[in-house]
Amino acid sequence: DSTGARVGCGVLGKGKTGQCIGPAKGKKLQACITAYPGTISTVSGKVVVRFDEDTDDLTYEYKFRDLEASVVAGTHIHSGTACDDATLVGGHYWDKGPNGTIPDPWTAEYGAVYSTNAGGNGKGSFTINSGYGFEENDLHAVVLHDSTGARVGCGVLGKGKTGPCA
Repeated sequence: DSTGARVGCGVLGKGKTGQCIGPAKGKKLQACITAYPGTISTVSGKVVVRFDEDTDDLTYEYKFRDLEASVVAGTHIHSGTACDDATLVGGHYWDKGPNGTIPDPWTAEYGAVYSTNAGGNGKGSFTINSGYGFEENDLHAVVLHDSTGARVGCGVLGKGKTGPCA
C-alpha cells in the first residue's frame, strides 16, 4: 500500500494454483468433519476458522455434505477437545467475562448457523467474537447440529493443513 505495508502474498509456480481465497488476516485453524460419536450420521466436510488479530473476531468458514436438505441449523466451537467420545465434546466455548455475564455468541441470534441446499450440502461463513483467539481455540471440537438441535457432526480444530477432507 502507500505506506509500504505488505497487502498480499503469493507463491509463483507452474500450472494452475487452484482457488485463491483473498487476503488472509491473522491465523487459521482447520477441522475435518465426520459423524458425531454414537450417531449414524453420514455428514462430512471441512471447517476453517480464521482469526483477525486486529479485532479478535473469528470467521468460521464451512463446507458440509450429506446433511438434512434445505435447513438452517447450528454449528459451533465447543469446550471439549475430542470427537471420539461424546462425553468429551462439551458445550459452547466462549469467554463469559469476569462476571460471567457475556452472552453465548454461538447462537442463531449471533449468526452461528449453516444452511443447506435441496441436496443437503452447505457452504458459507459467518463472523463472531467468542472472546478467545487462535491459541485458545486450537484443538477444540467443532460440532454440527441438525434442525432439531441434535449433534450430527464433529471435528477437532488444528494448526496444520488438513488437506482434502473425505
